[in-house]
Amino acid sequence: MISLNLIQDICEYLTYKELTCLAQACKKYQRIVYSSKLFKKEAIRLFMGNLDLYQTYDEYTLYPKLVKQENDSSSLQWKSLLDSHFEIKIGWKQLAGRVLNKNDIEQLYCILLEEFKNPAIPIPRLKAEYFSSNYQDLIVIGDSIFLDSYKENQNSNSIMQALNSQDFLEEFSSDSQIQMLNYAIQYFWSPSFDSTNSPWILKFYSLIYQMISINCKFAYSRIKCYSGEDLLDEYTIIWSAFSAAMQNLADFLDPLVQSLNNIRNSIYKTKPKFFKLYNLMNKIWKEEVFKKLEEEITENIIFLWRRIRSSDNDSGINLLIKSIEFIVDHSVDEESLLYKNHTKLFTAEPYKHINENIMEETKIYYQKLETTIENLQSIIDRDIRILKLAFLPLTQKKFERLAYYKLQQAISSHLSKEISEFSISTTPYCNERLLNDYLYSPIGAFLFQQEMSVHKVKLFISYGLSKNTYLSFFKIYNNGPDKILEVYKAQDQEIEAKAKRCGFPFENLITGQTADSGNFSFENIAII
Repeated sequence: MISLNLIQDICEYLTYKELTCLAQACKKYQRIVYSSKLFKKEAIRLFMGNLDLYQTYDEYTLYPKLVKQENDSSSLQWKSLLDSHFEIKIGWKQLAGRVLNKNDIEQLYCILLEEFKNPAIPIPRLKAEYFSSNYQDLIVIGDSIFLDSYKENQNSNSIMQALNSQDFLEEFSSDSQIQMLNYAIQYFWSPSFDSTNSPWILKFYSLIYQMISINCKFAYSRIKCYSGEDLLDEYTIIWSAFSAAMQNLADFLDPLVQSLNNIRNSIYKTKPKFFKLYNLMNKIWKEEVFKKLEEEITENIIFLWRRIRSSDNDSGINLLIKSIEFIVDHSVDEESLLYKNHTKLFTAEPYKHINENIMEETKIYYQKLETTIENLQSIIDRDIRILKLAFLPLTQKKFERLAYYKLQQAISSHLSKEISEFSISTTPYCNERLLNDYLYSPIGAFLFQQEMSVHKVKLFISYGLSKNTYLSFFKIYNNGPDKILEVYKAQDQEIEAKAKRCGFPFENLITGQTADSGNFSFENIAII
């Protein structure tokens, strides 16, 4: 009689098909297979390779988080993913025929599977700090900029040559095929009909969609195994890998996408919006992964922000930076990306939701905070430093204004007490020019609001300028919210000018217009 432990050890080496057959042998084996994590391990082996390149390193420890606490997950959930995957694999085999032979189909399937499993880090196309992630870089170069070396590789690829062949193009030769082309595009955005009896080209697009979808469903199941900061860490790793795959596949399948767009342009009198593979992949990811986790992700980012704020070191800052980066990735498109650093015009979800939560959290925190002015200044300086590393200027501006209002209130309260005890008989006037600079500044306006005479205000300013502590209070008060607004206004105007040079003035964003494809070009982004 074979022991249960030995059977479980043997099962560790079985494939999905072998596990399925074993589970059908008897109830005993079925319980062993379904009660363990065998299907989960097989799914991870099949869908996920070595993603060490995409790890989030902690700036404080200089190491990635090596141990994460996994939650229990249903064996049936993982088996369902494997079932769907093998159904897709059968669908690919059935595509072999006039356009792509059996070897081409097998090669294409393996390339797609491997690209999702072990995506290579894309070659940097645009070295600009303005666009911080692979996905944002892809949006910028997606319209027009391609590497010559990669094009040469594509031209020598038999699959790409087949997809540009006359046999392939003849799939669109009749009116019915033209209709199917239109349906194929619509299918990518709303796959609500059965493509079983449809033409080859629609089956082909359907399988690409399903490959993307099943990998996103796996990503969701994998990320859902974790909670708290571990969930954020796993999300950043898998999203970084997926966005790398997005960029690599956009290159690999570019001839197919370009042929499709060219045919559409020849059919329609009005120029339709270009189909782009990365838009499709991002759409599927948001539906299958992000939207299902959005509430938990938001909550975890808030908790991470609280932990970093209350900590004496910077542990966790890199995770916060990466988390906000993927939130921005899910918030931008070709047009709004140009305005992501604009403090008024960038109001896209889900970043807007994160921004509102951070500001509400900050408001409550500073309302409850009771400390000295010097310590308050130190806290605010550290908060602003972290915010500028992780968040967009929209959040930075609102945070700085809120924080400095709190600082001004603390200074006002302190100075009001000092004014009540101030003796005017012991203080001479200071330099007249310096005195006037402060007299006609925000601190001077505050002192006049205390029902002080001009003479007493001048004496108090002179007294304050002779004390280093008061001098720093005066400078902080004068560099408050109004100065912050001036700085960010200048930055916003510069962004608007740069976007206009790219062919997309900010008026279009306000009115909801799309960029004119004849004028809009990211090639001008070098000026940013």
